[in-house]
Amino acid sequence: MDEMYEKLIIRETNQCSICGKEFKYKLKNWKFSESSDLFEVKIKTEHPSCLYLLKRLEKLKIKVMESEYELFRKRI
Repeated sequence: MDEMYEKLIIRETNQCSICGKEFKYKLKNWKFSESSDLFEVKIKTEHPSCLYLLKRLEKLKIKVMESEYELFRKRI
């Protein structure tokens, strides 16, 4: 599954953006190459378990939609 591209509003930097419980944000950064001055920075704003549940929910939604489509096709 591709990364989710949703607008994130950061209100508190010590709360998980999904469940709202305590979580210290983490920054991960690295250079693209040795000769480049460009860095990529990723901010982790949620517990790994919360993120897993969110991704699992998205996969299940896709399966439900596929099942609904199959039922629709059988009616035609």
